[in-house]
Formats: sequence, C-alpha cells, structure tokens
Amino acid sequence: MHATRRPLGPRSARAAGAPPTGAIRTAVAVALALGVHGCDTGATGVDQCRSIEQARCGAIQGCPGSPVENDEDVANCELFYRDECLHGMADGMSPDPVVVDACVNALWAARTCWQANLALGACAAGDAGVQGPALVLGVSPDVDGCTAIMMPEILQACNFLSATPTPASDAGAGGDAAAQGGAGGTGGAGGTSG
Repeated sequence: MHATRRPLGPRSARAAGAPPTGAIRTAVAVALALGVHGCDTGATGVDQCRSIEQARCGAIQGCPGSPVENDEDVANCELFYRDECLHGMADGMSPDPVVVDACVNALWAARTCWQANLALGACAAGDAGVQGPALVLGVSPDVDGCTAIMMPEILQACNFLSATPTPASDAGAGGDAAAQGGAGGTGGAGGTSG
C-alpha cells in the first residue's frame, strides 16, 4: 500500500504552525497603522530630557553610592534614559536649549568640584582654581558635587527641574540669568563671588 502524499502548499504550511496569508496581511496592516499614529506620544522636552540625563549618566560615574561605576555602566545609563525620556519632561516642560546647556554645564562643573574634593560652596567661590556651579538658596554650601548630580534641582542652572524653583544663593550667582530664561553668563555654571 502506498500512502498518498499531499503536495506542499498553503495547507501544509498552516499545519506546520504558520498563520494563513490573510492573517499576515491583516497583522502587517494593523502594525503599520498603529506605527504611524502610535509612536507619537505627544511628549514634550524629549531632547532636553536626554541631554540632561546623558550628562548625569557621565558626571555621576564613580560617585559614592552610584551604580554607574565604569564606561559600560555610563552607556547602559544613557541607553535607559534615551528610552525613558520618550515620556518627555514633567508638566509638559520644554526648556530653551540655552537653559538646558547651562544645566548640563553645571552638572559637569559639579563633577569637577567632586573630583577636586571641594564642597560646592567653596567650589562656586573659586577656591583652588576650580569654578563650580551656583546653588539655590537654602542648600548647604557643604554639599558635594555627587549629591548635586543626583539631585540637579539644587543647582541654580538646573532649578527649573524643581516643581518650585528657588532663587540662587550668594555663592557663585552666575546662574541667576539662566533661571530667568537667559544665558546666565557662563551658562549658569558659576560666576565670580564677592
């Protein structure tokens, strides 16, 4: 007895687990339709968020208690925030690029202060030739750079990230103009004191 063999064709493919051709077309059409409209979340400040978080990922490397210990961790952190920032910034915020650049510069200046083993108050005053970022009022001048990188809203140039922005402290008030939407002299990353 000879078993009858069926020719390979759509029926055999379906039996092997492949979806029918019509279902594939429908799935592709739905995916394309959703892709065109589903990718726009309406988020604002995506690029600004990415710029700030990328700076934080790099600047915090090696800080005590930071999970970012090496270049690979920095890359992973940047990749995480690239996607996380797709949600945009809080309250639909979309700060001016000049303000964002001032914040980024302040984060890197905070790192420089930490590397010089200076508290931000001393650093903002220009001690030891290092120019640090201005702090908001009420923040202890003894705070270190790593703390400021973890909580950037305590830096005057990044204070727009706070729900209730605060004026600059007297130490290194170069960030005042940045908080008001201007360039802040050197990008709000410090200034000269007294």
